[in-house]
Amino acid sequence: MEATIFAFYTVALIMLIGFFGMLFFRKTSIPDVIFLLLFGVVLGPITHVIDIEAIYGVLPYMAMFAISILLFDSGLRINIDRLLEKGKTVIGTSILSFILSLTVITLFLKYMLYLRWAYSLMLGSILAVSGSMTLITLIRQMPVKEEALLTLTLEMALTNVLSIIIALSCLEYINLKIVPIGRILVMLTSKFSTGILIGLIVGVIWLVVIYMLREEEYFYMFTLSVLIGAYSLAETLGGSGALASLIFGLVLGNDEKIASVMGLKIKIEELRPIRDLTKRFHSEITFLMRSFFFVLLGLTYFFGDVTEIVFGAIITGLLSISRFIAISIVTIKGTLASERKILTCALGRGLVTAVLGIMPMQFSLKYSELMLGLVVNIIFFSNILMAITLSTIREYRLWRKKLEGIVKEEEKPQTNSGS
Repeated sequence: MEATIFAFYTVALIMLIGFFGMLFFRKTSIPDVIFLLLFGVVLGPITHVIDIEAIYGVLPYMAMFAISILLFDSGLRINIDRLLEKGKTVIGTSILSFILSLTVITLFLKYMLYLRWAYSLMLGSILAVSGSMTLITLIRQMPVKEEALLTLTLEMALTNVLSIIIALSCLEYINLKIVPIGRILVMLTSKFSTGILIGLIVGVIWLVVIYMLREEEYFYMFTLSVLIGAYSLAETLGGSGALASLIFGLVLGNDEKIASVMGLKIKIEELRPIRDLTKRFHSEITFLMRSFFFVLLGLTYFFGDVTEIVFGAIITGLLSISRFIAISIVTIKGTLASERKILTCALGRGLVTAVLGIMPMQFSLKYSELMLGLVVNIIFFSNILMAITLSTIREYRLWRKKLEGIVKEEEKPQTNSGS
């Protein structure tokens, strides 16, 4: 079989596994991430059907594109008004869970695996990010409070941002070798502020352009090209392309508020269909991206020592305990106490962990094989644990729904007889 035709078959199979894996997850609670990872492992380390070295050259471009897509998606999902309204619960859940997980895993990597602080913090930030789009899609179909779904959605967006910023900052520090910490802080401040400014300017200009050309077609492709351009411009000017992508998405996702603050003469209701179309198409691109990156992660997996698997299981346990403690603290007296189990089960590591997990190898960092092995094992174990936890919740809710139906049926005759 020709290499080109085989590549087409492989791409088609990856897309099918991603799609039917999603459907299978909705029925069984077994995440499609597991199937995608295993498929990559079979194609790469086990059978060597695909040579990972053949795609090393495109890894930097794929990673940068994925990061811009992910942060743009996070920006679109962060509703500023709702975040301010539910800020205490959402920010409390996101920050406490992330900080606690980051601290515990960083200390574990430093004192148990003897990694340098920069490497420990980078890997800790990669693993601390919580929530997955697959889980949120499923929970939308369950009878849960809207506040719980909002909390999980915004938590995923916020922790994605924190994880990427910290991981990229650590990468910058490692690549700079020996530089005074003060100089590094100045450089990072300049990089972040430049990225934020470019994202804001490009986003506001694009709102005006969208309104002027609102009757035209193919707006998502235009927006995607502007997103890539904003990322590239920020990096060219020494800024953070990741933050530029985030702010650009934040502006488009909160067009009404931004237009009001900026005094733009725009009829926001006329932009609603365009914004909804952008979100829908972007979710398709993100889905495609996640399918390929999980397979890619499986392709790059190295069968190391058994201790990697053991450490992966231990770290997964630490992450689950950290999340349980954080959610228990945040919901102890709040309105989400009844949804504590739903919030706690968001353990499966997703696309951000997969994308950032490949970067140590991409930049030929020290410990890259160890870090990649840990990332794959933790993604695998965390999603299995999430599946087990979620299954118990679904069974409980199905039982509760059935019980409520029986109670209502029993109450009907009593009501009729009394009338």
